[in-house]
Amino acid sequence: SGAEYVSVFDGQTSYILGQRCPDKDSGGGCFVHVSLEDAERSVESFPRSSCAYGWPRAILAVRGEGSWRLRHGKVLFEAVTPLGELSCCPDEVLRTSWR
Repeated sequence: SGAEYVSVFDGQTSYILGQRCPDKDSGGGCFVHVSLEDAERSVESFPRSSCAYGWPRAILAVRGEGSWRLRHGKVLFEAVTPLGELSCCPDEVLRTSWR
């Protein structure tokens, strides 16, 4: 099985490489940045009320699944399939911005 990641926002939603999330029956959705640069820039404005706000972070490349719409400057897909972890700015930069 693939590597597992957890949502920073709710601290519970699991993302496993190669597996669709959420499953078709959940009725949820997944917010996705349109570029690596947008994801890196969003760290400073990420809601501090998020359940896993202070946890270590990774940025995943995903394949959008199902219907989608633009919302809050990001794309909201019906579901995503995580494909892999992206190399991004140094972890110290991500960490410094959210402490």
